[in-house]
Amino acid sequence: MAARGDGVVRIRDKRGFWLPDNPASLVTGGWTIGWKTHSAPKGIGTTDDDLPQIDLPPIPDTSLTALVNAVTDLLMRDVARQRKTGELARAVGLSTRTLQRRLG
Repeated sequence: MAARGDGVVRIRDKRGFWLPDNPASLVTGGWTIGWKTHSAPKGIGTTDDDLPQIDLPPIPDTSLTALVNAVTDLLMRDVARQRKTGELARAVGLSTRTLQRRLG
């Protein structure tokens, strides 16, 4: 994005956001989006000890406790990832429909 007469404008640089005092001065007919790869900081892993602990409500059917914990652990390993039901089901050794029925 560019500002009239001022060249390129970055609205995000490193950890901060910036906009000019008069956003109407931005020329928004063309955009370029760029990003750089990054790696997880040292010390962040996906071992069971590193997973955030969350308190689940009581599960009336105790036979589901292990299944709910397994699915929760998978989801907590990468909370930003949008997992499909089939992927979760395969990870816990069930068909998609069986997982849906049990968690139903």
